[in-house]
Amino acid sequence: MTQSYKWGCAVPLIGGMAVGPKMVVGNDPDFFVSYKPFAENERTVKHNFPNVPHYLLDEPDRQGFNVDDRKKDLDFVTALCPCAGLSLLSSGSAEHRMKMNSWMFESAKFVLSELKPKVFWGENAPGLYSSAGAPVRDILRKIGEDNGYSFSIYCTNTQLHGIPQARKRTFYFFWKDSNVPILNYYKRPEKTLTQHLAEIPKGVLHHRDADFAIATNHLLTNPYIMFLQNKYNGEGINDMRKWLITTGRKGFTLLTYLLLTDQLLEAQQWMEANGHEKHAREALRVINKVGAKGTVMPDGSIASGGFWDGSFPIYRGDGPFATLISRTLYAIHPTEDRVLTLRECMHLMGLPHDFELIGENFNVVCQNVPTCTAADMTREVVAFINGEREISTATYMLQSNLSERVDVQQSSLLTF
Repeated sequence: MTQSYKWGCAVPLIGGMAVGPKMVVGNDPDFFVSYKPFAENERTVKHNFPNVPHYLLDEPDRQGFNVDDRKKDLDFVTALCPCAGLSLLSSGSAEHRMKMNSWMFESAKFVLSELKPKVFWGENAPGLYSSAGAPVRDILRKIGEDNGYSFSIYCTNTQLHGIPQARKRTFYFFWKDSNVPILNYYKRPEKTLTQHLAEIPKGVLHHRDADFAIATNHLLTNPYIMFLQNKYNGEGINDMRKWLITTGRKGFTLLTYLLLTDQLLEAQQWMEANGHEKHAREALRVINKVGAKGTVMPDGSIASGGFWDGSFPIYRGDGPFATLISRTLYAIHPTEDRVLTLRECMHLMGLPHDFELIGENFNVVCQNVPTCTAADMTREVVAFINGEREISTATYMLQSNLSERVDVQQSSLLTF
């Protein structure tokens, strides 16, 4: 792509929404703008984009951010505001959840009213597309209308964009001086988890001998795994993999496996006998809770009154990974007796192999956008800017890449 684009990134977090667009347009963003609560996590994006100025809008004088200079000929701005209020895992009152989405509103007001790009867009949780997300959509739509923008939401899944991660997400778009464009649908060729992980060259950052040693030790020193390896003469992990395939499951956790195969009590007794008192107590609590409040159902699920399961997950190598979140960061590798390395988790988010994480908080990798989806949405934004997308008669649209259809299409009093 020879054409040059001027763009910026709001609340970049560790940088997926900067890497993805750069993969398409070829150049770094012109600027990063964010807020003090995210400054610590954004050390990573500053390290990997050292030539891009980074401004905190809630610091005095916005740290010298010059709106007039930055908004001139500005094509698009991306955003990756935290979406806890719309997460499927969020809890609390509607008022509390709405407050958790305030950064999305704050950034939209700033970008649309002051920077006025041709397109402002960002990634958010799948709930933004659902009925639960309607109040948030209404606020965003109103912010757009107040500033001369139409508004649309695009629902998709990372699996459809070339990375085998089952990660449903939404992208929201503000289109300047136009009705909403109809975006293309994506269904890129699928890869398996094993194929995807095999793409990582040996010896790259966060994927070296020391990383493998840490990942191996993390798994093999776990008392539940030690029980299985002892019981099956070093083949306990492989037995889990075989059971996963023979039962037709996509994935499960270590504790679920022990429950469904009636081995948890045996594991508890082994751990107690071998000095693993903490894990033995944990296993006993799970046994008592399941026995008192629920049973293992014929379909393999645990009846209501189950337990919080933070044990190692495992997924089939011939299928996709689940959503990368804090509980799946330490998933068992599909073919090797270790958990995933940090680089493998980063590769599941599409980050380049020389992308370096700063700090010890690995969970920030999950709180990111897969670069493959960010890149494909950039292709749609660039196509709109270049006049290459059909423009609808609507100023508000919900479009699903999952079902390849427009679910909602409305006009308003706003006319262009």
